[in-house]
Amino acid sequence: MIDRETCPRCGGRMAFAGREEMQLGQYGLFTGPWSQLLSGALAVEIYCCQGCGRLEFYAAEPPEEAGAIAQTACPACGALHDCDDAKCPRCGERLF
Repeated sequence: MIDRETCPRCGGRMAFAGREEMQLGQYGLFTGPWSQLLSGALAVEIYCCQGCGRLEFYAAEPPEEAGAIAQTACPACGALHDCDDAKCPRCGERLF
């Protein structure tokens, strides 16, 4: 577990400074900032050291697992299942 209360530089007390959305993506040579609009944003919590002024950024939500398949609810029983399942693993309803 990460200690968000203690500064990793000086050992001082870290104070919560807010939550922001950081834009993902990069400027393209020909597209400029347009590629960023499709890249989405990452919600971060910002902490500031009251002693040395260091800023630390932490993901507000845990990152999704690499390779994880999105899930959806079964229209018949409401159980969550992987989007690529042909049948609901709970009730057997054919999904597509």
